[in-house]
Amino acid sequence: MPATYDFAGADFSASANRIKMAVELNSYLGSATSTVLDETKANNLFTITGAPFTTAALNTSGVNLAEKTADVNVYKEFISQQVKYSSANSTPAAIRAKPGIFPGEWVKLWWAAGVGVQSSSGQRYDGQPCL
Repeated sequence: MPATYDFAGADFSASANRIKMAVELNSYLGSATSTVLDETKANNLFTITGAPFTTAALNTSGVNLAEKTADVNVYKEFISQQVKYSSANSTPAAIRAKPGIFPGEWVKLWWAAGVGVQSSSGQRYDGQPCL
């Protein structure tokens, strides 16, 4: 290793762009806890297909994350699992005969069994203790 090294000619733009891409992809995948992800969009962020980035320069940078990933299939499976996980966010509001959440207090609806509504403390709203 030389005693000194001149970094003046080094070009870190490709690496910097990949980091920016990874940050945006990570942010998108991280939103899986509150939104339903689009698998096509997530894969496009990974492979830079269809100008998916909010920063236009990344879309035309000529680099992508997939080309520097050791096992692309493993990462694509990870993306698929995140998308699958996020689909839970599209669950409709509770309706009669299905469990649900009551604002302010967690409850279970037992309409099908004719039991009524049970509070998180185990007390039925009709005053009878639950088993």
